[in-house]
Amino acid sequence: IVTDHSAMQLNMLYDGELDICFSYNSFQENGCECIPFVRDELILVTGKQNTEYIDGVTIDKLRALPLIRETQLEVSDPLLDKQIFGHNKNVLLSMTTGNLVVPVLKAGTGYGFVVRRYVEQELMSGQLREVSLLGFKTKPLQSFLIYKKSNTLVQPSLVEHILTYAEEKSML
Repeated sequence: IVTDHSAMQLNMLYDGELDICFSYNSFQENGCECIPFVRDELILVTGKQNTEYIDGVTIDKLRALPLIRETQLEVSDPLLDKQIFGHNKNVLLSMTTGNLVVPVLKAGTGYGFVVRRYVEQELMSGQLREVSLLGFKTKPLQSFLIYKKSNTLVQPSLVEHILTYAEEKSML
């Protein structure tokens, strides 16, 4: 199992170093199968210490907040990403891996968009707080299961098992 940026994983898959890749980027190269997998929701969160905007935030107010930029918003909604981060002079950090954002947000440093699935425990325990978006919303974030059709290790039964498991866990 390799955790890395989608571009790196897709390169490794294409080079035969990975058998299956899960990516938020669709990959439609010849010889590859790209199956829609899990749809995720991007939400705005902050640490429990930040009590401003309890009732939600507009896009104009959001642009003035200290933000941590993570690339998932750019993948799911490039226009919204540009509207928020293209005008924001208060970007504290830019990160390309979502799991690195969570500890920074838990510490109370700024606000950031994250995949809901990644922070469900922190939301339930009160370590993070979701901030409602007023007058705008994020687009869903689609992930994909990708493999080379010529890879004999990836049997249709394995792919079906993965998809069935995800469905049973209400991930699809």
